[in-house]
Amino acid sequence: ALAFMATGASVVAGGSIGGKVLRATDLAPIADLRVYASARGFRTSTQTNSDGGYRFRALPPGTYKIQVLPLDENFIPVYFGDVRDAEKSAGISVARLQSVTNIDFQLRSGGIITGRVYANKNRDPIAGSRIVAENRTRPEPPYFTYSDSQGFYSLRGLNEGVYTVGTPPSPEGASLRSRRYLKQFHEGRFDPELADVLEVEAGSVLTGINFALFEGASVSGSVRSRYHNRPLQGVTLLFHNVDKANVNPFQATTGADGEFLVSDLPP
Repeated sequence: ALAFMATGASVVAGGSIGGKVLRATDLAPIADLRVYASARGFRTSTQTNSDGGYRFRALPPGTYKIQVLPLDENFIPVYFGDVRDAEKSAGISVARLQSVTNIDFQLRSGGIITGRVYANKNRDPIAGSRIVAENRTRPEPPYFTYSDSQGFYSLRGLNEGVYTVGTPPSPEGASLRSRRYLKQFHEGRFDPELADVLEVEAGSVLTGINFALFEGASVSGSVRSRYHNRPLQGVTLLFHNVDKANVNPFQATTGADGEFLVSDLPP
């Protein structure tokens, strides 16, 4: 395979990277899995064939990170070297005309967490809500997914460990409907320190991890001096939840007119 440079006359021959993707338990080949190769400023993908083999062709010279990213299958997504963090993965160097082989993977089955996201007020499903699972047992990137049109979600390919699961604020670009709900952690908590933890093992399936989301309340008012009735600027107010549903108090600071507003208060 050849890649033609813009200079016209010069032709650069690409390199290649290949290997196999097998199931760790019995070394059976895994077909139809998506494999990605990424280098600085370049990213491409291919798919495993019936014998689990894959090959990237016509790669520009460079150092590549190779990742297997199962979508619907319950395998743990990994980079070459059996790590989930790209920075910890070994880089594969490819030169002109070089063929790199034996970049193999043995995938392990992961755990699954499923549930539903809906509005606490009327139990209407909330679509597009981001659900994040963080492994408290080992340092690794968090897992995340989004709820579907009926509010259902499924987190697959989880490493073994103890997890907290929550619905943090949606990223920029999410719908206004999904962004107005308060972040919440399982089960019905608003602070990560109070979250219930979930123990995940290889092949385990935890169902019914639901989130009934609340819209935030707000409190406003003013602070004035007792004797002169002048507005006081820069006064900090702390809002403590007496039901101990929150560990960290919410804060508001008065403006030049002595007014304050604190939003996104849990019920």
